[in-house]
Amino acid sequence: MPELKLGDLSITYLAKTSDRCKNATLKIRRDLTVEVVIPSGEKINVEDFLKKESKWIQRKYDELSRSKKTIEPNRILYRGKYYPIERESESGRLGDVEFTGNKLIVHINEGADPQSLIHNWMKSETSSYVRGKVDELSKRFDVEVKNIYIRSISKWGLCSRNGDLTFNWHLIALPEELSEYIILHEFAHLSEFNHSKRFKKELSKMCPDFSERQQRLGSYFTV
Repeated sequence: MPELKLGDLSITYLAKTSDRCKNATLKIRRDLTVEVVIPSGEKINVEDFLKKESKWIQRKYDELSRSKKTIEPNRILYRGKYYPIERESESGRLGDVEFTGNKLIVHINEGADPQSLIHNWMKSETSSYVRGKVDELSKRFDVEVKNIYIRSISKWGLCSRNGDLTFNWHLIALPEELSEYIILHEFAHLSEFNHSKRFKKELSKMCPDFSERQQRLGSYFTV
């Protein structure tokens, strides 16, 4: 991918066209690549456009560079705190994961993939938390949820028009107040399938400090 110097910042960028946008837009991806989307048929000097938006790029780049990643080579983010990861090879034991309260121990047998073990453990922890919290909140707010799914998705949570909720399997990495906020956000979508003023009014009934929680959520990556 091409590179461009913006002041003290060197960026790599990707330009693509789309029939769905009317104006050129920018997005910084999780790998810190800048993505430029150009309306089909328009001729835009990409580097000039990036230079024009350099202040915004610098600000977003700084924000994302400071963001917390949920899984790193030697530590994991669990319920808002980082814990070290230890790997132990044990030929006579099935590969599994054990959380001791101050570290995560990955017991690896011959042929076991430690990343898959961590993935499965986090997914199980997220599923257990989400189902318990949804049950609690459903009773509190008299909300009906049809199906719950824990999957690999690009967002923290999704709500379908038929009342199904899907959550990112990394959800258990977040502090309680943020993971709860994500569930409440999707609850509000069950009655308002948009982000209108009515949606925000509905969300504020369930979570009065949702704006503050939403802002804090911006400091977390999901990968």
